Amino acid sequence: MFQLLKFDSLQSEVKRLRRLYQGFPLEPVIWMRDGQKRSPYRILIVMGLSTMVSDAVGLNVWTKFLSRYPSPDILQREWLRDSKNVLEIVRPLGQPKQRKKIIEAAVKLGAKIPSQVSQLTQHPGIGETIAEKIVGYGFGKPALPLDSHGCKLID
Repeated sequence: MFQLLKFDSLQSEVKRLRRLYQGFPLEPVIWMRDGQKRSPYRILIVMGLSTMVSDAVGLNVWTKFLSRYPSPDILQREWLRDSKNVLEIVRPLGQPKQRKKIIEAAVKLGAKIPSQVSQLTQHPGIGETIAEKIVGYGFGKPALPLDSHGCKLID
């Protein structure tokens, strides 16, 4: 049976999991092998646009988006030229206000995406889970991207 943790217990558990994760041997190996395929920009786009979307729908949109806007400078240029066209690509994902916030964050940050959760979460649309994913998957730093489902414990 699952039990939702109280806030204090949750903070304590997250700290414990962070300590345990530091010694996890697999992630550094994966990062060394596949790190060149990742970038903070790509992680921001894929993870930011993936909230509440099935992988099947998301994959097509992310592939199309990243093939048209493979780098933050190209996205910035196209956003200034025609933001409606940029937003049209992500329309199938629903939640237009949230999608726009993620794209605006990517445009604003450009190639200078911060590598700290506290700095990332200062931007509208980037919550702790997405920030942790950017830090961990985009920069290869220790991170613990827990969503609300990851905050449950087995009795």
